[in-house]
Amino acid sequence: MYGPGGTINESLKDRNQVQLKDKARNLKLFFLKAGIEVPYYLKYVTGDLKTRAPGQAERQEARERERLQNEDQRAHFDGLQGIMALASATQTPVDSDCSATSPFGTDEALEGEGEGAEDQQPLLS
Repeated sequence: MYGPGGTINESLKDRNQVQLKDKARNLKLFFLKAGIEVPYYLKYVTGDLKTRAPGQAERQEARERERLQNEDQRAHFDGLQGIMALASATQTPVDSDCSATSPFGTDEALEGEGEGAEDQQPLLS
């Protein structure tokens, strides 16, 4: 296809097997270093970032660990929010009869009975 007398192109006709293998490895490393998905036809080519560019591989792994940790923290926070929402939704509603009683515990305070009842304003419920 690309070699001598190739049907598509003869651009690789002057290369031997070792040079072609090196070109494939360099292409794969280019994709790995750039953070681009490696094409399917380069998946089985030898070479990876750990052996060819260990510093860059460590940085990429650190970024991936940080991303996963952030996702875990976000999921934990979202889970807590969901639990709090469920807890607040399942609380028992306040009795409707409570609105007629005074905050002091007796209905007499609403009616104004007791000491100084003449000077007090009636409580609104």
